Amino acid sequence: MPGDGTHKRKKDQREQDLAVVAELYLKGKRQVDIANHLAEIRPYTLTQQQISADLKTIRKRWLASSLRDFDELQSEELAKVERLEITYWEAWERSLEDRERRETSRTTGETARDSAKMVTQAGLGDPRYLTGIQWCITKRCEILGLNAPQKVAPTMPDGRQPYVLTESERMERLTELLSKAVERAKAEGQETQLPQMAPTDENGF
Repeated sequence: MPGDGTHKRKKDQREQDLAVVAELYLKGKRQVDIANHLAEIRPYTLTQQQISADLKTIRKRWLASSLRDFDELQSEELAKVERLEITYWEAWERSLEDRERRETSRTTGETARDSAKMVTQAGLGDPRYLTGIQWCITKRCEILGLNAPQKVAPTMPDGRQPYVLTESERMERLTELLSKAVERAKAEGQETQLPQMAPTDENGF
């Protein structure tokens, strides 16, 4: 293995290293750990500065591949979701493969003996992996802001009952709406005035 120092990589070597660096980075590995891993699988060693430069290149590519002008953190999260989705798809494909299992049986009688045979079990697919894929799709849409806005109805402080305006709040909002209507009418050159609101007690009379 070469000694310490910056190693000048060929273009194809760096592209291969970038794929490994991106995968390890998404798994939360430190730059020094990434460098050590590459030293074990490559005939050369890389410095921490080279790993840092590779990560900058990876981030730029993540940003460039985004459909919109997302910031760096959003792009990294999208890459993590993509990596997780690929893992779920690979696991789903494996769960569809036929599997063989060994079955044993014992015969009874004067010459009792054990016998074994291989049984092929059809792969039906594990639905848990599809649930994981669905989560990734939902998460990606959430990060990209593709989900339709959700309407949230106001509730009382306990969160159980719908919020009900008090009589004073109703009067306050009605007065506000009437004031805006008067201002709009004046702006259009119409003469009008705010109607007098009769006082009410707590029972509305």
